[in-house]
Amino acid sequence: MDETALDYRYYNTDLMNNGQRDLRQSTTNTENIVPPEMQPFSTGNENIYEDTGSREPDHHYSSIYEIPGQDRGGIVENKKDVVQIRRSKLSKIVFLTIVFIILLVTGSVLLGFMLGSCTEENKQDLESVVVKGSSECDIFPCKNGTCVIKDVGLSCSCFPSFVGEFCEHGIQNTENKCGHSCGNGTCFEGDGVALCRCFPGYGGVFCEYDIDDCASSPCGFHGTCIDGNSTFTCICESNYGGLRCLEEWTLVFRGTAGAGSDIYRVWKDGENATITDETCMTTDVTSCKRHYRHPVVDTWKLLGITKVKLSFYNNNTERAYIVFNGTGSDITSWFKSFRIIHSSWTNMASQRFQLFSIFGNDPWRRFLISRHLGQCADDVMYTATIVPHHYTCSYDQHPVYPQFLYSTSNSYGYPGKLKGFAAADVMAIFIQY
Repeated sequence: MDETALDYRYYNTDLMNNGQRDLRQSTTNTENIVPPEMQPFSTGNENIYEDTGSREPDHHYSSIYEIPGQDRGGIVENKKDVVQIRRSKLSKIVFLTIVFIILLVTGSVLLGFMLGSCTEENKQDLESVVVKGSSECDIFPCKNGTCVIKDVGLSCSCFPSFVGEFCEHGIQNTENKCGHSCGNGTCFEGDGVALCRCFPGYGGVFCEYDIDDCASSPCGFHGTCIDGNSTFTCICESNYGGLRCLEEWTLVFRGTAGAGSDIYRVWKDGENATITDETCMTTDVTSCKRHYRHPVVDTWKLLGITKVKLSFYNNNTERAYIVFNGTGSDITSWFKSFRIIHSSWTNMASQRFQLFSIFGNDPWRRFLISRHLGQCADDVMYTATIVPHHYTCSYDQHPVYPQFLYSTSNSYGYPGKLKGFAAADVMAIFIQY
């Protein structure tokens, strides 16, 4: 060890803080250097030992070394610099720590939002959180449904046949697109909404009720309306006809079933007909036992007749009819197929006939309209008036005559098979002029 005199000093930090220093020296001989007892100076939190002379940097008593030639003021300034450096480093560390924590929290929130938005469930939760602080269901867009408040937020309860988060998608069901029965209609999609298109004569959202076709009184004052499926039927009073009972007709002939006589002769010549019995001047079933023929029939060509109608009545109701063009006709020539205007037998105007004649196949059947006559079972007819005679066909045989047979459908029938035929109470002829 270098035989250089060392002097040890320590500083009380309390005095240093007041700008004072207490220097204490101890002198030793040059042969034996015995370190004095080190006295700490208080810093308040720790003891700091100061060796001011040792040249051995690793001396176990040294903590701050005094550079030769440097005064005490320089030492204090160096100590202040050390404290300031430490404070500057501590401030930077604290600042960087705070910035790191802020970035970490912000990044976690953004990452959670981005990951959560990948699923419909998370998306719904986020939207629910937003809505909770607002006016609840008032701003929740349930397009085809109702808003429901749940513990986790708001959701849409969709109407039938709609799905989706906001009930925005209609269900496409090949069996029933509407998701419900359209009743009397079919389902179709319009503007993304499933609707019902009703059959004629039906109405309502699901085509659930029948429209009353008689509501507008289409039969006027001279007919009774019967509602049908998108149609109506007018039962006209006597002397009125047409689809709406607006055509006023004049009754000029009434044939009464079972009143006897050949109906052809009654019509053409007035044989065994009455012109005075008022009970026979109607199409209703009354006490009349005769045929009625108006005297005006004898002046047919002078009347300027425009239309003629042949009708069949059962139980006071018109069951079948044909309207003819009567212009330029006579008492028998009006009854021709080419003169047909319209008929309750709707396909009649387009048919071909074997016989279409008032005279018929004498002496068996009058006012005959047939498509085919052959074997009894094969006969095809629209109408036939059976007069007294002996016949082999079952439909010709009756206890009383005449009998007014007519097809009960809108087409021809088979009288020999007793299929689609009936006997009328009254056969009537009307004219317009």
